[in-house]
Amino acid sequence: MTCKPNLHILHDSGPPEGSTDYTTLVLLHGYAWQSGIFSKLLPLASKHNARLVLVNRRDYPGATPYTDDERAVLRDAEKDPAAAHAELTKYMEDLLGGWSFAAAWMTALLSNVQSGAFPVNDVDLGAYMRRIILHDAPFHVLGYPPLSADPAGNPLFDRTLPPEEMTQRFANWISGYFQHESLIDGSAVPGEVQVERYAPQTTPPPTFTTLTAEELASTLYTAPGDAGGSDCILINVGNTSGVFGRLCKDALLLRSPAETADGTEAGETVDAWRGVEVRYVWCDHSIWENVTFARLRDSNHFVHWDEPERAIQAFLAAAEDIEQ
Repeated sequence: MTCKPNLHILHDSGPPEGSTDYTTLVLLHGYAWQSGIFSKLLPLASKHNARLVLVNRRDYPGATPYTDDERAVLRDAEKDPAAAHAELTKYMEDLLGGWSFAAAWMTALLSNVQSGAFPVNDVDLGAYMRRIILHDAPFHVLGYPPLSADPAGNPLFDRTLPPEEMTQRFANWISGYFQHESLIDGSAVPGEVQVERYAPQTTPPPTFTTLTAEELASTLYTAPGDAGGSDCILINVGNTSGVFGRLCKDALLLRSPAETADGTEAGETVDAWRGVEVRYVWCDHSIWENVTFARLRDSNHFVHWDEPERAIQAFLAAAEDIEQ
């Protein structure tokens, strides 16, 4: 099923049988992975009185490819990121985000609430939205620079690698289990935090290495992440242009009802979103106004595949029932 604006509903578990008070959870995938990576959550939805909708972003299977004009925006941004700031922001207005790289669209959604972009077609989305989940979002998607001014071990930023190898190496690296001792055992000293960014543990092995050929075919989709692909360009210019940082700041610092980014009246739109919870689901073995943090101990970036029961609980549980 293709849904406006140009997204693709890969799976919809449907409403739980007989339920009239279920929660709908919409998930979007990250970089080079399509939403089949959430498929292990589907059998658990009814048990948790939830309807689970898995959505593919544009340029991924089933969704509408970007047009030549839209791709031109990205290519121009590579040449002059600062000048392309406004155009890049518009480029991200039509999507809802979720896991990993897609958290950028989640901050875009929250930012656009305050820009006058809502309501759409007289639908007050804030009246139906209970929680926005940033599922293990990486630092660069939130606008933060790499630790110690290096690319944090991420193969996508390693210019010594042949471009054709970057995405496959990234898939293996991002799915590893990383041991951050000083953070996990509470012994971290301010200014001396040691975060493991290069060598994942051998046990458990990276999730990527455990997938069968059939599972890889339904979960991994590298084309948008390969050199010249839409995700590949956007992940680079999103930071150099300052777009990711600005979206994160605007998303988390809710303005007064009468104030928007461009100085126009926001009225009741912003006020309707004040009760919406923003939840960051933090997997502590991963790469590193009403905001909660849900900590999943010993989980990696693919907790929704390796431990789907824990993942869906972290997404759906009340704030007082999660470890922060």
